[in-house]
Amino acid sequence: MWILFAFGSALFAGLTSILAKCGIRKTDSDTATAIRTIVVLLFSWLMVAIVGSAPTITGLSAKTWVFLILSGLATGASWLCYFRALQLGDVNKVVPIDKSSTILTIVLAFLFLGEGITWLKGAAVVLIAIGTVLSLFEFSGPWALGGGITVCSMLPLVLICHRHGTKWGISSALVYGVLQMFLGMKNVMYGRNFWEVLAIILLDYVVAFGVIGLAGIFDKCIKNRPVSIAVGSVFATLLRLACHFVSGWIIWEALWPNELGWASPLWSLAYNASYMIPEMIITTVAAVALYFPLKKYYYGEDLK
Repeated sequence: MWILFAFGSALFAGLTSILAKCGIRKTDSDTATAIRTIVVLLFSWLMVAIVGSAPTITGLSAKTWVFLILSGLATGASWLCYFRALQLGDVNKVVPIDKSSTILTIVLAFLFLGEGITWLKGAAVVLIAIGTVLSLFEFSGPWALGGGITVCSMLPLVLICHRHGTKWGISSALVYGVLQMFLGMKNVMYGRNFWEVLAIILLDYVVAFGVIGLAGIFDKCIKNRPVSIAVGSVFATLLRLACHFVSGWIIWEALWPNELGWASPLWSLAYNASYMIPEMIITTVAAVALYFPLKKYYYGEDLK
């Protein structure tokens, strides 16, 4: 259950950045922070009243009060810096830097809270980071109608799926999707209302990249490993293509009607396939090619 709330937090954090940028265009960032803080305060106490947890305040120790107050001060300082950065810079540049705090949090939790970093967690974090970096390097071709082809940015997620299973694959892919959402915040801002923004977040980022976590579902039913890897990579990429296709058909056609006059479904399919098919081929070939020199590690045999 905790993972649902964690991804819910990420989703609303993404919406917060968009709404905040719209709200501070003609407002002082410190004033905007104060207004937002009042809203958060009222909403928080409303939830306390709803769940009836107010009496638990009397049971808080002095140590707990100290840490909660320090946490509040740190949050306030973070918000002031964040809103000022949003006011001065672009969302798609500010947000990725802000979210780098995730790595710092993991390190601090290890140092001060004694939370262990297992090889599994460490490997997943590293591979997600590698995939994110690879996604920043794009190229195109004369056949492409749009989009960008990356240098194996989905490959680290495919490796996680085969090495650690579908559960970790989907979890890692969802995290990766959220990171891509923050990096692509400029695209999210094209949404004209809440529902369009939500649809773009889900169909073009969270769900679109989350389905890559299914790349390993054929490992048990297809015994030939290279074939299983190839089929899984193609299947996951086609699922991602389907998400972008629906988004292009329903959302982006309304925002940016195609100039060629094609029917919406046909244009969306052609547009997204023009970069996703090459991406699928590159990822599949690379995933199969890596299997042969890395057989021992590909399916976690070194962990047994």
